Amino acid sequence: MLSERSISGPGRGRERMVEFLRRNGLGYEEDITYSYCLMEGDRVVAAGSLSGPVLKCIAVDPEYRALGLSAQVVSALCQEAARQGHTHLFLFTKPENLPLFQGLGFFLVASCQGAALLENRREGFKGYLAGLAAYRKKGRSGGVVLNANPFTLGHRYLV
Repeated sequence: MLSERSISGPGRGRERMVEFLRRNGLGYEEDITYSYCLMEGDRVVAAGSLSGPVLKCIAVDPEYRALGLSAQVVSALCQEAARQGHTHLFLFTKPENLPLFQGLGFFLVASCQGAALLENRREGFKGYLAGLAAYRKKGRSGGVVLNANPFTLGHRYLV
């Protein structure tokens, strides 16, 4: 029987999850604010995390992949995101996982060789771009593309 575990800070639970992600070819990212794990005893068998409105670091142990645990993890993360006030959600994954997450209600925004970005609104990003077009017609638009991780006060000043 599997048990659920929420992780929102350092400790043994997070250490187990970090090791689980490593074994599944993922890294733990420092911007994560909340994680959800399914455990069998002390063993993490499925996990996923949130960073604001972004779902990331989602993995299921290969022995458990036929049990629908991805859906359970994504559902729990969506509920937590809604509790935090985030309703427009994004999800990063490997392109080979697109069918799985599209089957869970996410829509492709963009993909490249090693990553794909999805969102939970069918026309969300397209609607955003259409809104930018309205600003452009009024002569007010702009954009900045930069590598700013972490986003510092210096970056903010330059922007």
